[in-house]
Amino acid sequence: IAENIQDYSFVSVREKCSCEQLENVGVQEVHWACDPTLLLKREIYDDLAVDYKKIGKYVAVYLVKHSRLLDELLTDFRNKGYKIVGVGGYLKKYKCDIHIMDAGPAEFLGLIRDASFVVASSFHATVFSMIFQKEFVIIPPDMNPERIEQLLGYVGLKDRILTDISQKTIVNNYIKYDHVQKKMDVFRAESQKMLLEAIKRWE
Repeated sequence: IAENIQDYSFVSVREKCSCEQLENVGVQEVHWACDPTLLLKREIYDDLAVDYKKIGKYVAVYLVKHSRLLDELLTDFRNKGYKIVGVGGYLKKYKCDIHIMDAGPAEFLGLIRDASFVVASSFHATVFSMIFQKEFVIIPPDMNPERIEQLLGYVGLKDRILTDISQKTIVNNYIKYDHVQKKMDVFRAESQKMLLEAIKRWE
């Protein structure tokens, strides 16, 4: 990648660690920008989302592979009266009350927004959980967990990443979204300004 972008006048990346990796191989002034989904405010996504409030109190589960940790989490939620809604995928990796295999973008947004809780291994499920100010936990994926870790670290929510059953009590702690929202607003504004300034260089 470094060899092919040497002539670029501006380079931005979604992962902060990629800045250092590219700079170590000779690419100068690499900028960390937020994921494009974070450039827009919640209201835009609210207008696009399908309504799933009729399901009632439910936990949305997205891209999480089967594990003892997942089973224990979902059993706890089920015992508290939550329905378990599996989002996407053609194989049932866990016991769920509703399995929505054909969710498109609008359905995905609605299922995250209207959930009482989100359990996921996905970067974008993490992003939209924060945009919609949901209670959530992340069971990190095997591949490229860094961008989830870096984003949650930036907003002060790294404790929402679960790797062991002993951590599952975090689901009882409410997220303080005032602080998170301020950090997200700053990240959005800085990224927008940086990208617009890069575009204006060509005007």
